[in-house]
This record gives sequence, C-alpha cells and structure tokens, in this order.
Amino acid sequence: MNLPTNVLNEATKKEFLERFYDCDDAVIRSIDIIYPYGWFTRPNPGEKETTRVNILLSVRDKLSNGGWCNLVLMLSEVLELKVAEPHGGYNSVLSDGLKLAWFDGSVFVDLSLNDNDLKSVDAFRRSNRYVGAKELHWRVEEYDR
Repeated sequence: MNLPTNVLNEATKKEFLERFYDCDDAVIRSIDIIYPYGWFTRPNPGEKETTRVNILLSVRDKLSNGGWCNLVLMLSEVLELKVAEPHGGYNSVLSDGLKLAWFDGSVFVDLSLNDNDLKSVDAFRRSNRYVGAKELHWRVEEYDR
C-alpha cells in the first residue's frame, strides 16, 4: 500500500519546519536503509535501482493542536550517509531539531545531537548522523508509542 506523500524542498522547508516545531525534541524511532535490488531481481517498470533511506520520527504537529504524530522522511537516490553513535548509542532525541539544507540539487538531512553550523556539505559530513540524497518526501502517520 502506497500512502500519499509530500515533497520537501527549499520552497516548502519553512512551512514544514513551522508545522513540526522544527522537530525540536523529536524522537528518532528508526532509520531504515534500503539498498538497490541487486543482480537477482529487477525493479518495477519506471523504477530505478537506487538506495533509499526512511526515517521515522515522533514529533509534535501543529495541525493536531500540538499533539504528537509519527513523521516519515523518505529520501531517495541516496548519495551518502553516516550513522555513528559516539556517545554510547542511546541518543534518540533531537534536542536541537532537524537540520535541512540543499547543495547543488541535493538535500542533506542532519540527525545529530550537536548544534552544528551546517552551511556547507563538509559541515554535514562532519556530523554524526546525516543523509545526502536527490529527493526528500514526507508523510504523517498516526502516533503510537
């Protein structure tokens, strides 16, 4: 079942972050890496073989009167990613919110706990957790603990 998604780009970034309170104190529920099909299968017609990353966050949502929802970020055509846990591995709250930036037609998403000044691709690459991809979509799902 394919649920409808929304495109997240530079034009919609401000509205997105305002709706979800900049994802301040969002909880990272999961980060799923989906690798290309491989030699033994073929993509469906019209699909490309590409690495994708799905990130599930629990966030506050202004459209639900500040209540919580699950927010799925879907990055496709992943160019690079890093997931490191230098502080013992249990750092799932985004105390500084979600950071997004676009460079040369690619979107970069930072999920680290540092209040980094992310004004360049190299700054993202120094982060503990980030994804760089060609496209970013999102959807809201019902909150479940």
